[in-house]
Amino acid sequence: MTGDDRLLGAAAANLAAWHTSSVAALGLASTTSERWWTCALPGPTIFHSAISLRPSSHRRWWVRRRHLAELRDVLAQPEANHRSVCDSWNELDLTRLGLSRQAVSPWCAREARPPPQIGDGDAAAALAIEVVRDRGTLLVFERTMAQAFEVPVLIPPFGVHAPPILDDPSMQVLLGRVGTEAVSIAMTYRSRGVLGVYGVGTVPDHRGNGYATAMVRHILDGETELPATLQPSQQAETMYRKLGFRPIGRFAHWV
Repeated sequence: MTGDDRLLGAAAANLAAWHTSSVAALGLASTTSERWWTCALPGPTIFHSAISLRPSSHRRWWVRRRHLAELRDVLAQPEANHRSVCDSWNELDLTRLGLSRQAVSPWCAREARPPPQIGDGDAAAALAIEVVRDRGTLLVFERTMAQAFEVPVLIPPFGVHAPPILDDPSMQVLLGRVGTEAVSIAMTYRSRGVLGVYGVGTVPDHRGNGYATAMVRHILDGETELPATLQPSQQAETMYRKLGFRPIGRFAHWV
């Protein structure tokens, strides 16, 4: 097993741990086995209903069949109305389970070290970044998240990120403001020996000012002992490469 293989495994486990904390705050139960993290989701959300935790392509055929059988049982639960699977190694064929591959995207990682000194622009210097610690600010964070990712449906208060996540010491929720206006968001999760970076975004009217870069630099400035991992959007890959992230593998998203 290479260093990147181990790092990808840690990244998948971190993603699962972030999910565990997030869905538990919503009152949902998740399970973790040797092969899968799973949660029967009652409706559409940003979260996955399953995340693969180990590669299976190199295993015997009957082990691969068991791998898929475990996932099939979860997806068949009556309360599992929303199906979203992260195939962390982009190796599974889930069409036989009635799913379709929506995208194949990179995992990226950055070794533990201070971030490079790149300019963020004058506008980014006006960004004030705070750690979300109370319900009121979390509600602002959630509303900003919906704007940043242009969520097409109305999200009820705490319908995605509920207050109990603030009690998890591994979770950090960040909100960026310009003056009194919330413009940018990010989350991190410390688990499995890595710092998972999640949900970095900026509201449409404030994009292009370097706020997302400033948010990530703030995260990296605060953590120089753990490698950082993330799943960048296609639009953000260049930004992350400039900050020292590199591809370590690819995952597939199935729905």
